[in-house]
Amino acid sequence: MRVAINGVIIEDKKILLVKKKNHWILPGGKPKSAEESDYDCLDREVLEETGLELLSTVWYNRFEGRTPNTGDVLEARVYFATIIGTPTPKAEITDIA
Repeated sequence: MRVAINGVIIEDKKILLVKKKNHWILPGGKPKSAEESDYDCLDREVLEETGLELLSTVWYNRFEGRTPNTGDVLEARVYFATIIGTPTPKAEITDIA
């Protein structure tokens, strides 16, 4: 089973979503190794995808389901996250809302 670390970023009563391969998702991604912490993974992925600096995280929940692109089973570890900066689409991200 694949693992992804995702951040729920809420500002002005709006949740930040990123568009990847025609699907709107929470920012985040896969750890580079088993040794990479959830925080380090989320920090790296949010910066790579949006240019935002991660300030802190608080555990929210764990979800399991199928990915929209490949149908793989995925475990998503989700954190509430606070950030600094203005988001800009980067890497494989085509849009931000």
